Amino acid sequence: MGCNISVSTAEPFSTSLVVPQDLRIALGSVTIESLQKALLKVREAVEDEQYL
Repeated sequence: MGCNISVSTAEPFSTSLVVPQDLRIALGSVTIESLQKALLKVREAVEDEQYL
């Protein structure tokens, strides 16, 4: 994305054999303004990829 947003599969976070299709967001030390911009971009990306 080029916006300092990292994405990973759910596999490293799953404790079961069946890996859920979930979204993982890692938060670091950022300003509220930077966080808001990043979360809006994540929302846009998720909305663009939704299967109807």
